[in-house]
Amino acid sequence: MKAIGRRSGADSEAGESRRSTSTRNTQGYTGIHAMVSKASEAVTLSEDLRRISEDTGLADQDVDSLVSDEHVRYEFYVKAFALAPPPDDRSLLRVVLRDPDHPMGEAAAVEFVGRQAQQHTSYQAFVSWAAGVSDITRSRVFLSRRIQEWSNFKQIMETGHLSSDSLNQFSDWLQRKLSEEADSPEVLATLAEFGRTKRIRNAAKQHLTTET
Repeated sequence: MKAIGRRSGADSEAGESRRSTSTRNTQGYTGIHAMVSKASEAVTLSEDLRRISEDTGLADQDVDSLVSDEHVRYEFYVKAFALAPPPDDRSLLRVVLRDPDHPMGEAAAVEFVGRQAQQHTSYQAFVSWAAGVSDITRSRVFLSRRIQEWSNFKQIMETGHLSSDSLNQFSDWLQRKLSEEADSPEVLATLAEFGRTKRIRNAAKQHLTTET
């Protein structure tokens, strides 16, 4: 009985050893996969940046610096958007949104949307433009929301109407923008009374005074 006990203990130790080895192997494979994935992303990013440089005439940019510094890369994307004519800007938007640094890429895309909002001055013109890129932007929550906010802004600016109920659905950004730029007494009065923050209400009140 003692011999059997010793063999059972040895078997247990062997099992623990195998499990430990399996765990280390799994961790090793996971680490290798992550390294390969990251290296693949870096290669794709370098190729994208090089192609953008050539297409937009920003060939003096150092690709290695762009890859290593997301702040420099953001500025590069903003410049590229300014230089890319339609429909090239649509292709550029797709490339920027697949940048490994998703928040940075989306921030550059939001800047691009703001530029398009300035160029497509009417509500209908902007909505038509937005529909043309919806297949690229619809999966990005913040970007899609900003496009919708620009649409709301333009519609309110054109109609001059704003209900207090709709304010609950509007972000601080949109309420603040309306309080600073709207010229409709109805819109400003609604914001002055029901704006989400004191800053928004005060801005609307001040603007309302100058408009009336």
